[in-house]
Amino acid sequence: GAIELVKDKKIKAPFDPKAGVGAYLHDRARDEGLLIRNMIDVIGICPPLIIDEAEIDEMLGCLERALAATWTWVEGNGLKAG
Repeated sequence: GAIELVKDKKIKAPFDPKAGVGAYLHDRARDEGLLIRNMIDVIGICPPLIIDEAEIDEMLGCLERALAATWTWVEGNGLKAG
């Protein structure tokens, strides 16, 4: 699966690629123990086919914490829309 990072969800406005939002999320996910693929502002997630429910919950928890840290960084650096 994949997640596209946008600064305005309503109009799907992208972040400036130079801002490095995808790279920042990649690093925060790695800090949480989750390996993701960063493709500028699209994040690829490829769990193994044998993943179980507990591991899915753990993966999503790691992703949720990484996304929260990234959003805090986005807000702190004036990168969000509006």
